[in-house]
Amino acid sequence: MQSLFYSLKNWLKQNPVWIVAVIWIVVFGLIRVVRHYIFRTSALDLSLFDYSIANTLDGTLLYQHFYWDQSFLALHFSPILFLVVPFYLIYNDPATLILLQVVCVGLSAVPFYHIAKWKLGDAKIALILAVSYLLYRKLSTAVMYDFHMETMEPLFIFSAFYFLVKKRYRLYYLFFALALCVKEDVSLYMVPFGVFIFWFLKEKKIGAVTIVLSVLWFAVAKNLMTSDVLSSTKDIFYFSSAGIYGGFGNSFSAMATAFLTQPGNALAAVFNPLSVKTFFNMLGCLLFIPLASPSAFLPTLLPFFANFVSGSSLQKGLGLYYASPIIPFLFIALVYGLANLRQRFFVDKKKALTILCCTILIINLANSSLWQLLRPSRIAVTQHHVRGHEIIKKIPSEVSVSAQANLLPHIERRRKIYVYPDEGMEADYALLDTKGNQWPQSPHDYQKFLRQLKTDKRHELLIDEDGFLLFRKKS
Repeated sequence: MQSLFYSLKNWLKQNPVWIVAVIWIVVFGLIRVVRHYIFRTSALDLSLFDYSIANTLDGTLLYQHFYWDQSFLALHFSPILFLVVPFYLIYNDPATLILLQVVCVGLSAVPFYHIAKWKLGDAKIALILAVSYLLYRKLSTAVMYDFHMETMEPLFIFSAFYFLVKKRYRLYYLFFALALCVKEDVSLYMVPFGVFIFWFLKEKKIGAVTIVLSVLWFAVAKNLMTSDVLSSTKDIFYFSSAGIYGGFGNSFSAMATAFLTQPGNALAAVFNPLSVKTFFNMLGCLLFIPLASPSAFLPTLLPFFANFVSGSSLQKGLGLYYASPIIPFLFIALVYGLANLRQRFFVDKKKALTILCCTILIINLANSSLWQLLRPSRIAVTQHHVRGHEIIKKIPSEVSVSAQANLLPHIERRRKIYVYPDEGMEADYALLDTKGNQWPQSPHDYQKFLRQLKTDKRHELLIDEDGFLLFRKKS
């Protein structure tokens, strides 16, 4: 037992990044669980994934009913979600997704640390960069928003790259495949990554295979998303008139044609003030060092472009989880940029390089969202929250429920669920929290629907306590 302890101690001494990763996972895991309990998650998008995965256990293919009546794969081709299903055999609850997301993001620091250690040849500098990575604001913003499979991308991309440079090609292909399975657009982002591998890393065979497989995967995914098996709309939302690229066409080919024939419109969308500000903020936190390696920075350009050209302000600002596909490429470019700077300016000045990395750490520590998340007001459990969970338990199991988006993730599996006010007048029960987050309803629309519900003679008000309102439809 004592020898095992010393072996573990020596292993951790040689791999300190695991200590950092575990501490980060514990801290953010606790914050996320508490914020979930106090109704700081939402049916859109937590319940969307939760019901898709839970329904898969019942034999359906990532199907969910309350947002659209078809498989989730018709919206995003994300077969990686099937790997989440076994975790639901252990604990069938949205908290599983929350914690899984935290673990994946925390563990992604491990391969990044080894990439930095391999390229820079210094374990201490690599650890400083790994801590800076975990404090990076866009990363913590992503992990704090409900659940999205995009947050798995850094773990898979970092791992693929590490095994590539270590010549462990089978493991490279394994993590490359996992990255492709996260979401259909990842395959597009892996094309310039393949160019980087082919041209700059001189791994011509691996680079060519990466490019070809990425293009083929995107084509297959795009066709499957509109197939009879998965889709009832025959439409990819992104390219529909209501989607985020609707202004450039109603299909991927139409959008690509618009970019080529109307480059001025595309550039105007990309160089939007919000996009420019976001770009400078993301690179500023890294002292613009990724630009010191243009070849390594190349793979970031396509995901930057894909987000900046969209019609969504959230994407242009890389809010929520949208920065996830950019972050791994950006931090790989950071490592290569530091290597270039060392070669040109710090060949015999290790201390100067260490100071530069410590500066990056200080900037990201000061800019981290962790300080806001740890404010007592952000994680305080009040009697209001306790009472809300007590009221939720009073709703029978075999009924349909329409509830506010922030309450739905806490309502256990029901026959039918709806995001209020959808089916608010027809569902068996309706649950509201007038003190809680009313999104996606505007305050005006929220009050309008609430007045309709209160005056509707088909409903009776069962509970009116501390802002919670529970209605039941009369039989």
